[in-house]
Amino acid sequence: MNSQEVLQLLISALVMGSITAYLAKRRGRDPVKWFFVGFFFGIFGLIALFFMKPVEALEPAPRALPTIEQPKQWYYLDAAHNTLGPITHDELKSFATPKTYVWKQGMTDWKRLEDIS
Repeated sequence: MNSQEVLQLLISALVMGSITAYLAKRRGRDPVKWFFVGFFFGIFGLIALFFMKPVEALEPAPRALPTIEQPKQWYYLDAAHNTLGPITHDELKSFATPKTYVWKQGMTDWKRLEDIS
């Protein structure tokens, strides 16, 4: 083998490796690994890439996260200063006014809803 044939072989291997890497990246695969597959195995590496499914097709579809029910932890005072509850924060927001006194575990005293950050 003379030097011109070696150079042609090297250039064709680089081209095949580059094409394989480019197509692998488009299909969601590691382009560096596929460059070497294309470089060393040529057209056979490219054919192997086409027979593989894209990475997105292999991954399962994301599942919806389960809804986490809020703990019923808020208490409030009615107009007659009776303690009512426990209720969730969403339930509290649906009817309480900013002047409603509220409390939950961890608070030192009752506070107006408007005073809670």
